[in-house]
Amino acid sequence: MKRFFTIFIMIILFEEYIFAVDIEFKAGLTQQQLSGSISNINSDTTFENELAYDTTYSSLFSLEFRDMNYIPNIKLSYMNTQESSSAVLDKTIVIANSRFDQNSSVFSEIDYKQFNALIYKDFFLQGTYLFDGMFYSGDIEMDLGINVQYTQWNFDIKNISNPTQAVSYIYVNSFIASPSLAVKYYLYHVSMEIFADALAYQDEKVLHYGANISYNFDTGVVVSLAYNYNKFELTEKEDKVDFSTAGVTFMFGYHF
Repeated sequence: MKRFFTIFIMIILFEEYIFAVDIEFKAGLTQQQLSGSISNINSDTTFENELAYDTTYSSLFSLEFRDMNYIPNIKLSYMNTQESSSAVLDKTIVIANSRFDQNSSVFSEIDYKQFNALIYKDFFLQGTYLFDGMFYSGDIEMDLGINVQYTQWNFDIKNISNPTQAVSYIYVNSFIASPSLAVKYYLYHVSMEIFADALAYQDEKVLHYGANISYNFDTGVVVSLAYNYNKFELTEKEDKVDFSTAGVTFMFGYHF
């Protein structure tokens, strides 16, 4: 009974937050190109050429909270990419202090997860009716904020031509906060957005930009088509990892 009474009091105190918050959830699938390199003093190995990576599919989820009293808007997103590739090396490479000779057959795997917590303030410009009310100019919004990004990137490579050689790996865990900017345009059921966030700190760099267009149905259903580019650079022991993904995302969601 005491627990119920406590919950009841909390609902009364925070009623204006609970029922006034604008919430949108989306889930989607991305077809993207993997690119970049692993470099050190011995070699420069590209994912596209030496390791033969191409396009892959990734899952993407987002949950956004807007119009919260006295609290900035919050957008949480999660991306998960897993891909593997087999290749015959056209040159000798070194990764994680392991040597892989020319003409060796190698098998590698990438497990890439990224979590973003975007905290932002929106500045809204209301549109006007033109030509005696025949046409509405649309609304414009500018968002300024901070994107807190956690990246987990695991890479394994083994020499199929030499089974006795141990598996080599590079494990990356990165936590970084970068400034974020977005411009949005709303016209009836259609919304469009361009966005970017970036930061360079010592030997670590992150860059994320893109654009999307969404259609909001009266039922609350939302469909979106977007382009996303993600890139990070950092040094893990002797290896410098430069990795990027770019591709088109289709998302389906609901606006509460």
